[in-house]
Amino acid sequence: MLPAVQSAREAARRTQCKNQLKQLALGFMNHESAHGALPTGGWGWGWVGDPDSGTLERQPGGWGYSILAYTEGLSELQIGSGLASNAKKAALAEMISKPVPVFYCPSRRQPTSAYGGTETLVNAAQPPGYLYAKTDYAANGGRYYPPAVNGWDYGPSISCLDTYPECNWGAFKNKASLRRYDGAIVPRFPVEFRRIQDGLSNTMLLGEKYVSPVFYAQESRANSCSDNNPAYNGYDWDNIRWINNYPTADFSQHYQPQADSPTIDVGCSRRFGSAHSSVFQVALCDGSVDALEYDADPTVLAGYASRDDGGNLVPATTGPRR
Repeated sequence: MLPAVQSAREAARRTQCKNQLKQLALGFMNHESAHGALPTGGWGWGWVGDPDSGTLERQPGGWGYSILAYTEGLSELQIGSGLASNAKKAALAEMISKPVPVFYCPSRRQPTSAYGGTETLVNAAQPPGYLYAKTDYAANGGRYYPPAVNGWDYGPSISCLDTYPECNWGAFKNKASLRRYDGAIVPRFPVEFRRIQDGLSNTMLLGEKYVSPVFYAQESRANSCSDNNPAYNGYDWDNIRWINNYPTADFSQHYQPQADSPTIDVGCSRRFGSAHSSVFQVALCDGSVDALEYDADPTVLAGYASRDDGGNLVPATTGPRR
């Protein structure tokens, strides 16, 4: 294929990815208008969205589920309401297996379900073949990446649906335990716009996530721990990504966004990134969409990630936007 034709086609795909980010961001905005806060990150990676649990703190699923009712054309995906336990688990297995085009960037892959592994979910049965609907977009978890020890949570047992908030919480037990989470989306607890002190136009809401091409389809049943779960599960690196610029005891490196590569983060990734050659696209908390260069100053990128670091972003004419 001629280079000019390839370039034109990729430009069209990138525009489609941008429009999908806008559509998803509008779902977040509509959720905030209805409930006074952005959706939470959910209860933990073992849970998917529950149609009878409402929203905000009571919703065990992640942002991908919480915005369905507020995103054009997606509300019909919230199935299983009012069903008994086993019937609901079967309905939710059907939900998490159906790929939704708006969650897939065509520069990377087409909307098809892919192998996700055999781990048991708390409130959903496993779909046939362990085939899940994935997402190419991740919400902004901020600069703080949860440590490997005592930083992650599968989530409470199924009884939490009846006993909330008295549940067997682990790492996400209360707001005090989550003080370092400075992104737009955090586990369990909603972020109100007033807490985004850097300004809505200065803070990332969600963006394209990095996936190694090894795992684009997972037809070989290779398993990536950051692209194995469905789009609707609770707080996990499948649907949350981070940017930091301050290596500490908790961080051996900063997580600079990266173009998809067969040799980088093969298995698991905490990064934002995309299949585009020089930029990844993000939606900000005011609903606008920007393209940011991979080689931008890590401090500037981390400014996008934190909702309250006190920094103002450089103008688009001199900064990493494109």
